[in-house]
Amino acid sequence: MKKNIHLWAWLLAVLLLGAGCGGGNEPPKAVPLAEIPTRATNLFATAAPPVRQMLEQGLQALRKKDTPRAWSLFQQLSARPELSEKQRTFVAGCVMTLSEEMNRAVESGNAEAVRLRKAYGSSK
Repeated sequence: MKKNIHLWAWLLAVLLLGAGCGGGNEPPKAVPLAEIPTRATNLFATAAPPVRQMLEQGLQALRKKDTPRAWSLFQQLSARPELSEKQRTFVAGCVMTLSEEMNRAVESGNAEAVRLRKAYGSSK
């Protein structure tokens, strides 16, 4: 339970930072897992190479069903200052979805998910 509180606090911070600074912006909505690859590819088609590389790594982790790695990479991507408002909102929605997937992974005993969650909790 305590781990979930840390996760939700982090998500709230991402949502506030990502969506609350432009006045009149729509808050992020969770992006369905199956839609992430296509929408990401379209939205980041002209992104800077370092951003595209991080995105591609995250998408590759999704394809491999490596939820902990995808969660970590999309969190890192959300902190990139060069994201556009639309990209930032999209990534926040992806993080929401992947956080739910991480909860499932932790509950099912995925060792890497448990390790990452502990590491994230100890960094707070």
